Amino acid sequence: MLLVIEVKRQADIGFMFAIKPGAHVGFTLATLGALLGLAGAPGVAAQVCAAAEALLEQLGTPVPDPYKVLYTTNLLRIKAQIDATIWTENWTRGRMLALEEAVALALEEYEQVWPRVQQASDQQQ
Repeated sequence: MLLVIEVKRQADIGFMFAIKPGAHVGFTLATLGALLGLAGAPGVAAQVCAAAEALLEQLGTPVPDPYKVLYTTNLLRIKAQIDATIWTENWTRGRMLALEEAVALALEEYEQVWPRVQQASDQQQ
C-alpha cells in the first residue's frame, strides 16, 4: 500500500506542473510505468517510462525538478532489477511506441500486476 501512496504522490506533483496540453498524459504514463516497475515488471516499465519521456520531449515539457528526483530514483530502482542490455532494449523500444501503444501496454501489464500488488499489500497488513 505504501508503494501505491508514493506513486500517487508523484503523480500529484507531476499534475501540478503539467502546464502544456497533453503533459498530464505524459506524467500519468510515467507514474504508471514507475508503479509497474516497482511492482516487478521492469521491462514493461522501461518501455512505458521511455514512451512517457518521449511524449514530454515532443511537447517541450521537461520533467519538473521536484518530480524528476523521485522519478529518477524510481527508475534506478527499477533498472537494478534487470540486465543493462535488456533495460536498454526495452527503453529503446518504448521510445518508438506510439502513445496509444504505450497506454495499451501499460494498462495490459497493470491488469496483470495489480492483483499481485494487492495480495502483497494484504499480506503485510
